[in-house]
Amino acid sequence: MQELQSSLTKVTQYLDPLLPLANAHTVDFIVEQLWTKKLPPDILQEAEGVGISEVIDQLWCLLANETESCSDSCKLFDFVREAGEYVIEELNGVYYVNDLMNILLDSSSANLKELVEVTEYMSIKKLHEVHIMSHVVACLAEACKSSVVVDIGSGKGYLSSMLALNHNLRILGIDNKPTNIDGAIRTTKMLEKKWRMYEKKSFLKGKYSETEKKFGKTFEKSRDDGTLLNQNVESSTKPTVLGVSYKHHVESVSSQTDIRGILSEAYPDEEHSILFIGLHTCGNLSPNSLRLFVNSDLKRKSIINVGCCYHLIDEEFTSAPEWHLRRLMQRNTERMDDPGFPMSDFLRRQKFSLGRDARMCGTQKPLKVFKEQELNKATKPLFYRALLQQLLILKCGPSNLPDAIVGRIAHKCDTFAEYATKALKKLNVEIEITPAELDEFETNNDEDWQRMKIFFLLKTALSPVIETVILLDKLLYLYEQGIETAFITRLFDPVVSPRCYAVIAIQK
Repeated sequence: MQELQSSLTKVTQYLDPLLPLANAHTVDFIVEQLWTKKLPPDILQEAEGVGISEVIDQLWCLLANETESCSDSCKLFDFVREAGEYVIEELNGVYYVNDLMNILLDSSSANLKELVEVTEYMSIKKLHEVHIMSHVVACLAEACKSSVVVDIGSGKGYLSSMLALNHNLRILGIDNKPTNIDGAIRTTKMLEKKWRMYEKKSFLKGKYSETEKKFGKTFEKSRDDGTLLNQNVESSTKPTVLGVSYKHHVESVSSQTDIRGILSEAYPDEEHSILFIGLHTCGNLSPNSLRLFVNSDLKRKSIINVGCCYHLIDEEFTSAPEWHLRRLMQRNTERMDDPGFPMSDFLRRQKFSLGRDARMCGTQKPLKVFKEQELNKATKPLFYRALLQQLLILKCGPSNLPDAIVGRIAHKCDTFAEYATKALKKLNVEIEITPAELDEFETNNDEDWQRMKIFFLLKTALSPVIETVILLDKLLYLYEQGIETAFITRLFDPVVSPRCYAVIAIQK
């Protein structure tokens, strides 16, 4: 625990003086002159002296190790490199999925299975996540002798469905939205149809699956061409897992949720040894899942949790911005009883805080940005929104700004004039300005777009540092609660799935 505290202190001491930069709201980049107020002075001086495009070119050159064609000095590169020293993988605080699988497979009889091709139902990203996490969950469930897997924030049920179908696990999916449960049921029905086709093909190849053995499917073939003569019709039409080994419950999960009562209702004949799982549990749901794991009075329990949407976490020692509080009130959303950050007593004693925009910064995709080096596409929506903010202040005044959300419309717009027209209509704001004047407004502020690229790169470099603080805080909380077997694992390819880290813990 002392080593973990030391690592966390190292990261927070580096990050603390940079939090004003991380919390600088991109919407205010132009109107608040964040270029001169928030940038590190040495980077500002270099960018204005050498030129922004030259500085960015030097960054890409040095990141590619093309030292012969690079200059000897680049302050932006130095910043990115130093930030990289404070991410979780540089602190020796993370397992990789292959190492984890080797450990789990040594402790279980589970085998890696080929996932049925269901690309027509899932995106490439979702398929990647479900494929890897389902294997890890199956092996952990086997190693821990888990009788039921509880999927917290089960959403559309892709992971739960595949765990039930492909790995024969008993699943309880919990979600706070009935519409998500309805969607999960539809998803499972579609996957079950796909599964029955797969089972028939497997039989014709001479392969009996565990699902066939478990649910008593019988197929007989008499000819060499594999034509089915006799098929158990009942077993081919009844649900394979839905309502049998995959059940649902609607509830908002908190640290005090009566999980034993919910389990007893869903699986009354089971002696419950539980594996809690969560794939991209949003905001406070991730810390609440960890607290539920700690607080539940189950004798045998384990958890694998991948969090996301850090900007939606409630912080104990930071108040949300006034505009954000107004939106929460409009949605009738109350603050959670248990703040999601910090979780550890170690950081709580320090009253450490990140801030909403820093947590939003922590949700970025740094590896994708630095790998693709495509800044125009990444920063155009940010620039358009900042430019719109300047326009609104000029035309409406700083005290009459609308509270409504513009939303993600910039990617569908070719020009700022098109974006502003759609945004003003969505905000229900009438401004007398022609498309030609909007085009001129964009042209006159083009330098701010170039500046924003540097600003964006700085915040992107800080993103994994902020995520490291959140992850280490969760891990330290578990150690403080007496959970001796707890660690962090990188499950996914961070380019495909940026929120790729899982907190895993076992209560023996």
